[in-house]
Amino acid sequence: MDEEEKIARLREVKLGNIRLIGDFYLQSTIPTKIITECIEFLEKNNDEMSIRTLCELVKKISVKLYFDNLLVLDSTTDNLEEL
Repeated sequence: MDEEEKIARLREVKLGNIRLIGDFYLQSTIPTKIITECIEFLEKNNDEMSIRTLCELVKKISVKLYFDNLLVLDSTTDNLEEL
């Protein structure tokens, strides 16, 4: 496995972990602060996989995030519209 494959695999694992964190958030196992950090991480990366993962995450958690922290949801959707 060359270096590019290792980096791609590591990125996939990280993004899979973020999806799992989204599931935990929906079960109220983790606080809004953690999901906010995940959203910020995905927004900063700005590559195709991060944007897709961010869209999946927002789609999955949007209703709960709407009630927990509307400002984060509004900011995230605004950022996605700009992309």
